[in-house]
Amino acid sequence: MTDFVDDFDELFGQVVDEDGLDDRENGGAARRYSSKSGLMIVVDCSRQMFVKDKDGATPFQAAMDVAFLTLKRRVVTDGASGSQVGLVFYNTKDTKNENGFENVYTLHSLGGIVVDRIKEVRLLASSSECAKFAEAHCGPAPLPDDCPLERALWLCNFAFSTAKFTKQDDQKVWLFTNNDNPFFDSDAAKVKLQKRMEDLFQAGQRVFLWPLVHDSSEFDENRFFRQAFAAQQLENETDLEVEQEEEPIIWVTAKARDNMAEFVKKKDFPKRRLAPMQIDLGNDVSFSVDLYPLFMRASVPTKEKIDARTNSILRTDTKYICKDTLTILTPDQILAYFPYGVKNRVKVVPEELVMLKDFGPAHHFTLLGFKDRDLLKPWHSVRSSYFVVPTEKPIRGSTKLFAALLDSLLCRKYIMICSGVLRRSEPVKLFAFMPRPERVNEDDETLVDPAGFDVVVLPWANDIRNLKPSALSSGSLEGGSNGAKKAGDGDNEAPAPPQAPADADMVEKAKALINKMRLPAHEETGRFEPFENPAIDKHFTVLEWAVLDGEGEIDWDEHEDDTTKLRDEDLGKSVRKLGTAFNEAYGGLEDEEAYKENEKERKRKMAAANKAAAGPPKKRARKAPADGDADGPPADWRDKLEKGTLSKLTIPVLKLILEDLGLSQTGKKAELVARIEESAGVKTEQE
Repeated sequence: MTDFVDDFDELFGQVVDEDGLDDRENGGAARRYSSKSGLMIVVDCSRQMFVKDKDGATPFQAAMDVAFLTLKRRVVTDGASGSQVGLVFYNTKDTKNENGFENVYTLHSLGGIVVDRIKEVRLLASSSECAKFAEAHCGPAPLPDDCPLERALWLCNFAFSTAKFTKQDDQKVWLFTNNDNPFFDSDAAKVKLQKRMEDLFQAGQRVFLWPLVHDSSEFDENRFFRQAFAAQQLENETDLEVEQEEEPIIWVTAKARDNMAEFVKKKDFPKRRLAPMQIDLGNDVSFSVDLYPLFMRASVPTKEKIDARTNSILRTDTKYICKDTLTILTPDQILAYFPYGVKNRVKVVPEELVMLKDFGPAHHFTLLGFKDRDLLKPWHSVRSSYFVVPTEKPIRGSTKLFAALLDSLLCRKYIMICSGVLRRSEPVKLFAFMPRPERVNEDDETLVDPAGFDVVVLPWANDIRNLKPSALSSGSLEGGSNGAKKAGDGDNEAPAPPQAPADADMVEKAKALINKMRLPAHEETGRFEPFENPAIDKHFTVLEWAVLDGEGEIDWDEHEDDTTKLRDEDLGKSVRKLGTAFNEAYGGLEDEEAYKENEKERKRKMAAANKAAAGPPKKRARKAPADGDADGPPADWRDKLEKGTLSKLTIPVLKLILEDLGLSQTGKKAELVARIEESAGVKTEQE
């Protein structure tokens, strides 16, 4: 069962944002879906943050690397949407902030991302500037009852409040430290810091911890942070308008420094539900679910046109003008039509268009019945699949009914067939609900796959093509349009030619080659490891380079960064050896030479057939010379020869003279004139 669901996850990973669903259509704009986004980066500046490792790098530099990559990425992805970022240090020996909190230094207040800030953070990531910063700002260990981290988080709360962020906005705090005991075993400081973190959670601010250590064993999150984040996770579980959040502790950076860029890129797209839905089972029985996309297409942002003088974004206004009167048409003067037949048009008004698109209430699924699970094939999906989980809003008791239905379908090995309308003014679609059981890792008892339904979009009967075997034969596909079949003549198609079966040696060589070239699976999930989109990576890399005023070289190597290209060194000697053996087993080289010979013969026969069908070539009527008669050369050409003006005649006339003299007509104009003069001179002497 699990393998079948995994196949659907891999096969149906197409675009999912084409529906354009928005929770605001239901009057419930959920939090964090606002375009307003803010991030406060809080970095520990105690002495242990500047201790170098065996590679000569410090945890503080790792934090600055993440900050630099984040700013560089967000300036091109979130800059237009007004994303704001701030950078704060704590445990410093000096104080610099608007609220006067001791041992807290604000390098960048919460605000827009500019190039100067990015360059300043990049300098701090270098070894020389890091040493200067440590000498100038690195503070001593705080007193036992003192906790500068609490004041730094308080400053973040003030910053979001001053910038008029609300609980519905995206507010994040990234905390970088390698100290798992920030309160130094002081109960008073521990209670104070715990209360401060709860205040942030209640204000809609999510805190993410980045432990800057080389091994997770060096950082014991159970000493304080795991308990502190319990309040944040409880806040997310009780808020039914949002999905479960990511793990608040991010084990990356110093241990996996090379993967920081990939991690920051993955944080560009926050998780969100697509829409709240209601499933009607009939007899006034229904329950509510949340619909989630399994994949979200990452695309290059749409370019904007700006004024070359002011750099302001241009606004486009469209006006429709009457061809006859040259007056601007109003909306009530414009109609739409649907073609009917060849020349007929069925005109419709906007009210009729709305009526044509009305197929019942939006955000509803209606149960049609149940089918055996084996009847659903992977190729039945016409687009990417969704995933639904129960929610208690607006129908209470939905979770119990959802769980009972899920368990019943899993036991009977059934799927649920429903019709549904995902949003207003959208045609009704057909869906198959594939039950998915909960899957837990046996080693650490962590959740691998949640329980729920995979929602597969099915084709209608009108969409299915019944292709016959003869339509898929190599003969019908060869020659492009020549091999295409007209609609309706499928019954008269000739049967596909028999194919020669492969022998046992060919099969074994193919198996060996396929097993050797199998792509590795994901280390954690065991599923297909996805590829990075080289077009998007290159686009943002070039934009980031341009934002920094084109300093240095573009950090893009097609040979290293484009993972979609197969390189010779990736194959290895064993793969090349198996490929050669497989090629020899089925006679690939001989087939290639035979194909070339057959292609030449086919082209020769086609040219001969076309020539025979066209008939004998038609003779072109000779065009009359401009200065002579159509039947022969001009009569006065000898006079022009004596006067030496023969070269003024055109080439066609000169050829007529040569034809009359029985001489060759090839060559350039000067050669034709010389041949005529030489021939005329000999004849004159003979006379």
